[in-house]
Amino acid sequence: MERAYQQSAGVYRQLERAYQQLERVYQQLERIYQQSADVYRQLARAYQQLGSLYRQLAGVYQQSAGVYRQLEHAYQQLGNLYRQLKRIYQQSARRFQQSTHPAIFCGLYIHAHKLLERGGR
Repeated sequence: MERAYQQSAGVYRQLERAYQQLERVYQQLERIYQQSADVYRQLARAYQQLGSLYRQLAGVYQQSAGVYRQLEHAYQQLGNLYRQLKRIYQQSARRFQQSTHPAIFCGLYIHAHKLLERGGR
């Protein structure tokens, strides 16, 4: 009877150690679960921030494309204006060469010089 008691006490101690180990494993698993949940929340937050950043970048891209189109249009208008001014200048130069005598040009130069001396009055 004593021997059976000793054996059952040994089995009980083994069971108690196994239970304590199981409890430690359970606590470790619970910590891992909590850490995983934290990581999941951080990833969800990062994903939301990434989505927000993506939307901001898409907006900036659209604005940049609009600005580029406006600049392209302004550049084309500037080119048109340049060609018009060049044509007007060339026409004016031809007319001036055809219609003026060098003496008239000299007279205009002297008159302009006198105006400048008097301060443009």
